[in-house]
Amino acid sequence: MRVALDHDTCMEVSVLRGPTKRVEEFAANVIAERGVLHGRLAVIPVAIKTGRHADGTGSAHPHEHIRVW
Repeated sequence: MRVALDHDTCMEVSVLRGPTKRVEEFAANVIAERGVLHGRLAVIPVAIKTGRHADGTGSAHPHEHIRVW
């Protein structure tokens, strides 16, 4: 998500999913880019469970339930 703060500055927020190490590496690379004034990584631990449920069409499909700890 990008929000313009003024004519020259914006704030960007990215929501990422994946192995913590890869997300940390990605964040470090973005923060190190020229022109980035401030950067911070917030890691939120979650538990992911995969289940199969029928939807409105009646066919079961796999999907994930994500629960924040």
